[in-house]
Amino acid sequence: HIATGKPLVEPARSTHEAEQLASYRSPSGLAIFSLLLGLASPLVFTAKLLMVIPGLGIAISLLALAKIAASDGRLFGRKAALAGLALAIASACAVTVEKQAVTWLVSRQARPIALGWFNHLRQRQVEAAISLTTASQRPAKNPATPSPFGSSSESPIDRFKTSPVVTKLVDWGEQAKIHFDKTIVAQKLPQDGKRVVLQFAVHRPDGSGSFPVVLTMEKRGVD
Repeated sequence: HIATGKPLVEPARSTHEAEQLASYRSPSGLAIFSLLLGLASPLVFTAKLLMVIPGLGIAISLLALAKIAASDGRLFGRKAALAGLALAIASACAVTVEKQAVTWLVSRQARPIALGWFNHLRQRQVEAAISLTTASQRPAKNPATPSPFGSSSESPIDRFKTSPVVTKLVDWGEQAKIHFDKTIVAQKLPQDGKRVVLQFAVHRPDGSGSFPVVLTMEKRGVD
């Protein structure tokens, strides 16, 4: 007789037992949460502060995938986590591309106007240069109001004409060379407005170097 003991081969589980084991699987809460974050990620286009949503969605999706992989089949929701991850990444990339496109477009539109301002001064057309600035729209200060920066009766136009950059450009004329350096800020404002801050390099005629000039340009939207 063969001694009784543990069988060498375990009997196959019945279909009922397999169904019971399958019923023990539960959905991953993190996977569901990551999918909700992915669906909410496009809200980043309405407010840049909401960039935290796709960032959190990416992190939660990766965590959900790791938890599901380590659950040995007890958790499901891998497809939901992957969908949330894809939506979050797509939204984060899209808003980054949009920002770069806006910077490039606004800067490209503003550069000719800025170079025109420099050319007016190089051609000693000071009044034309003033017309492109806000100095032409601001009245002189009240003489009764003291100013720590000089004569209180001096108008914004007078201060513009005597500023170091303007006097140097007018004095050097066409010998001054202007080159675009970089875009510091470029953004859209409400009602189709735009604001851009550009930096240019002004090269001295004697070749002794250059100095930066930063111009802030703004187009107000129409209410």
